[in-house]
Amino acid sequence: FKCFQKICFELTQSQISRKYMKEFVGRHSDILSLRKGKLLSPKRRTVHLLHETDAFVDEWGYLIDKGLVHERNLFVCDESRIGFPGQEREVITLLNTTGSCVEQWRGEALCTYLPFSRPDGSTPFRVYIFKNPNFEDESSMMEIPKPNVTQASELANGVHRWLFLQNKTGYLDTALYKVILTEFHAWWVSIHPNLDCYILSDQLKVHRDADILQYGLDNHMYLWSIMAGTSHWFQVHDQYPFGLLKKNLKTKVESLSWDPDHSAKYRNSLLAGCFYEAENIVMCKPVVKAAFKHVGLWPWDPNLIKKRAQEQHDLSEGVATTKLIKEAADAVKRTLEDSKNKQDQTTRFVKRQKSSLRSSCLFSPQKILE
Repeated sequence: FKCFQKICFELTQSQISRKYMKEFVGRHSDILSLRKGKLLSPKRRTVHLLHETDAFVDEWGYLIDKGLVHERNLFVCDESRIGFPGQEREVITLLNTTGSCVEQWRGEALCTYLPFSRPDGSTPFRVYIFKNPNFEDESSMMEIPKPNVTQASELANGVHRWLFLQNKTGYLDTALYKVILTEFHAWWVSIHPNLDCYILSDQLKVHRDADILQYGLDNHMYLWSIMAGTSHWFQVHDQYPFGLLKKNLKTKVESLSWDPDHSAKYRNSLLAGCFYEAENIVMCKPVVKAAFKHVGLWPWDPNLIKKRAQEQHDLSEGVATTKLIKEAADAVKRTLEDSKNKQDQTTRFVKRQKSSLRSSCLFSPQKILE
């Protein structure tokens, strides 16, 4: 946070105090996402990417050439948060050149979606993680909305195993990931008892946990991670499937009529129905196969992978760091100043109202409300 303050807020030091700035970031973590990057300069990060890409291409090229990795035993998994508009409206300030504001519904999350897809386009193993704050109390286990009979028959095309789980947060954690891998292993050996499998995912901390990796090795599941910072062009599900899934889901949800009197359970069941329908449409073989081909993972295209890594390297090298810092600082400055001005307006209004209420006078409740 100190580094972020030093770089991005030096233009606002005279107008906005550190205390207010820290409170603003704490209140609006959904607007400003502060992540601690690697302690490397942009240039060293991109060179590091090229080395990682070369190593990945060499290792996977060897596995594919030897026939150890093929369409049946290669899986790609990735998480996506599934949500829908809630009942409470909020105003969000966009970090753009105009500093404009938009009003939207505050989102409510349904679940975390974790599909395991193969190069042949199938997604045979699908995981759904639902949030239950009372998860530790067995008597309070929530009833998870599942596909109905019709949806199940439609989704059964290419789906071998559905796994419905719940925890306190609704997000993937280490304990839950081990449960998922245990179920995945049981399903896998029931189909291919003597065949090793390879699972490729991003560099989420859960995926790289030492105990998780060891569990995979003990059970002939080799857990690999893609290169750091390459999800936007090398993560299979981020290319077509997840984008189309959320677009399709958004269309279906907007067609629903939301009644404020509806319970959370009823709203969840409505959204779950929309989600399973959207999933059935999007997570199909043509879309998933196209995503594998687009990133160069299958059919295996090492030249395409290296080309994309080089393009990212050249892009990072060609953009002046000072320009990026100034643009970021300007955007944050506008957001902070807008928020500060609104707070000042509210403060002045409250002071005016308080000053009009003399302590020696009595006012009716109606007058105070007015």
